Amino acid sequence: MLVLTFLFKERLSITVDFYRHNTKEMLVYNKGNSVSGIAYYLYNNGAMVNTGIDLNIFGRITNGRVKWDAGITLGKYKNEITAIPETVFTEFAGGTYITQVGAAANSFLDINLKEYIVHRPKPMLRALAYAI
Repeated sequence: MLVLTFLFKERLSITVDFYRHNTKEMLVYNKGNSVSGIAYYLYNNGAMVNTGIDLNIFGRITNGRVKWDAGITLGKYKNEITAIPETVFTEFAGGTYITQVGAAANSFLDINLKEYIVHRPKPMLRALAYAI
């Protein structure tokens, strides 16, 4: 993580945060053994990387005895699954979410459009086009 802060006579403050975090041993569902009767079990064998930038701007406006403080925070981040045992489709609230290596976590899948709303890897689109 890298943080840069600039102060201008305590009237204006600008902070920029850059970050990259690798998460290992995420809990993911693994297929169980059909003989044991367990369809899926949780195990720590997933990984994901998060990267992003945050920009914070804070200003103080003084007018005699009245002081106004105002601030805004802007951010952009990206996450990517780097390890998972298999592609997972999850049905929730009338939608289908897909989790696979190389894609953003829990990307929304629209079957009618045959595309990802959040992330669009081309090989998976071709596979979906043939499967539907």
